[in-house]
Amino acid sequence: MNADDLRQLIDRELKQLPAPRAPETLLPRVLRATVGRRPAPWYARPWLAWPRGWQIASAAALVAIGAGLSTFIAFVLQAPAGAAPAMAANAPGRVQQIFGAIEEAATLMRVLWQVLLEPAAFWLVVVAVSLSLACAAIWSALERTAAGGASQQ
Repeated sequence: MNADDLRQLIDRELKQLPAPRAPETLLPRVLRATVGRRPAPWYARPWLAWPRGWQIASAAALVAIGAGLSTFIAFVLQAPAGAAPAMAANAPGRVQQIFGAIEEAATLMRVLWQVLLEPAAFWLVVVAVSLSLACAAIWSALERTAAGGASQQ
């Protein structure tokens, strides 16, 4: 008996078997487990299940935070060197220290961006997009060829 004959015999025998049935006690057990269960509060659910008002408020807060951070970062990166001491000239000693620290941090951020990240940023984006496309292609191929996948009938 060759492999094709064996495959056909096994296929024929498996098709003659009755379809499996769930145990009679399955439905009552599932119902009993779910009846006493209270739904989670709205904030413990996924964001898409939140009430519309809270979704809008949280999205608006996220946009406001993002806009504020981007404005602050743009201001810090575009501030001329020595701007912090000029602004803090009339401020008390502790405020002058804070402005000095902010100016040093802005200078550090500017230098790190110009020296380390800016030259590699384009290539990092290219690599990230390429890897994302490769992962999508592999996922698509696996989804089409994997055993037990969706039937095309």
